[in-house]
Amino acid sequence: MIKRVLLYLPALFFLLPSFLPEKVLTILPAKGERRYRLETYVDYLDTTRGSLGTVARSNDSVIVFEYTLRMVNHTETIKPISGFTMIFDKHSKGAFLDVSAYDYLDIDISMKEATSFIIYLKTFEHFTDTTKWMTQRYSEKEVALQPRVTGYRLAFKEFATPNWWKSLIGPRFLTLPKAPYYSKVMALDFQNNPGGPLDVSERMEIRKIEFRKDRRLLYGGSIGGAVGWTLILSLLFFIGYRKNAGGSGAAKPIRHVALGNQSEEQLTRLVTFIGSNYQNPDLSVEIVGKDTGIGVPHISALLQQKHRMNFKQYLNDIRITEAKRLLRETDRTIAEIAFAVGYNSIPHFNRVFRDHTNTTPTEYRDNAKKSG
Repeated sequence: MIKRVLLYLPALFFLLPSFLPEKVLTILPAKGERRYRLETYVDYLDTTRGSLGTVARSNDSVIVFEYTLRMVNHTETIKPISGFTMIFDKHSKGAFLDVSAYDYLDIDISMKEATSFIIYLKTFEHFTDTTKWMTQRYSEKEVALQPRVTGYRLAFKEFATPNWWKSLIGPRFLTLPKAPYYSKVMALDFQNNPGGPLDVSERMEIRKIEFRKDRRLLYGGSIGGAVGWTLILSLLFFIGYRKNAGGSGAAKPIRHVALGNQSEEQLTRLVTFIGSNYQNPDLSVEIVGKDTGIGVPHISALLQQKHRMNFKQYLNDIRITEAKRLLRETDRTIAEIAFAVGYNSIPHFNRVFRDHTNTTPTEYRDNAKKSG
């Protein structure tokens, strides 16, 4: 009986995700109290001349946005825009929507005439001022509409930082991590694709907005579990067969376990994380400990043992090393380089640089040019 149950376990591993509830965060249709408030925007403040945009209807099951694009003063370089923002600060100023546990944004949308639209995912960063819209991090996805299709699945990895926002935010963009902080989503923007038809009444209807988890990861884990369990069963049956065939005195096959050096593994994980995140000016030993799973006291001990430095000394060392390379190989300003390597204070950067090199950044660059 026990052997029969063991034989069925691999199949149970494989089928397990089918019985687990799918991880979903539903924004629309709203269930209970709404998580958001709505604001509209257009390209020109004077709505008697510029584009129009208004939320014609908003309830628990649908958002209807109507707009008309107009060219102001026939300025071809400025494309008319109109859109609305779904802001997630319903309960308190500075509140965020945490979608870090999800992989996709599912939307159900239809438009009257347009063939595409743009959605912006806006997140909080270390330099974000909640009173200044441009300091929020923008991630953009253009969605091409298909005939008779209203449901679209947008993977987070498909969103990209638009060039216009990079130019607007300046060198601070260089301090950002590759992926936004999906635990701090401030808003979603739905906007026309610039260059749409002018003086045409357009209508956008949205009936579903949901964040979802990729179930393929669950199936991958289940398949791995099934394969692993099958191998274990095969090994157990093989051992049982050898025992029955060779008697109690027969040699038992044992595969020795190789244990790696834990300190070396932790040090590799530690320096890899710091080397990938040193550009964040808010990086601290507490953040490193939380994200690497290494105790804060042990971090300093590892760095002291290997590099004869504490955490702060090691962080400054790699920041200044990269700053020296940028000074030698680029013509970026001292301020841009300071921000790029993780310093948000120019005097502090100059002081640390002098401590490490016995010279100022300007003198270092001049000497490098002369020697090169």
